[in-house]
Amino acid sequence: MNNMTQIVLIPLLLGLGAYWLLDLIRLKNKRDQARQAVEHSLPWRFLEASWQSWKTQLYVRGHRLPAAVVWTTMKANELTVEQAADNWNLPVEAIEEIIRYCEQNKSLLEKEAAEELRLLKEKGIDPELK
Repeated sequence: MNNMTQIVLIPLLLGLGAYWLLDLIRLKNKRDQARQAVEHSLPWRFLEASWQSWKTQLYVRGHRLPAAVVWTTMKANELTVEQAADNWNLPVEAIEEIIRYCEQNKSLLEKEAAEELRLLKEKGIDPELK
């Protein structure tokens, strides 16, 4: 079943209240397109898209570790490239690539961090340290 068939049949089968399902399909398609664009336009050796997350930022290949977590932890704890590589058991080249990726994609990372913060607050979770 192609996307157009899904868009036409789902509301007919489930009634008018199923339009939220259409929004989910559209969001999933947009997310998949954005991930593919990021993954294919920038050749990264140690980074890849995660198909298990709503985020479009890249993750360390073979791990469930967002590149932004490595980068922000390095900055917050003033870790050197070597210390970070040792901390996450990654090659120094991977850490250098993570830094390059994060510096090139600051706006994406900031946007996704703001969205994550909004989602936490929406759920009643206060992420601020006290």
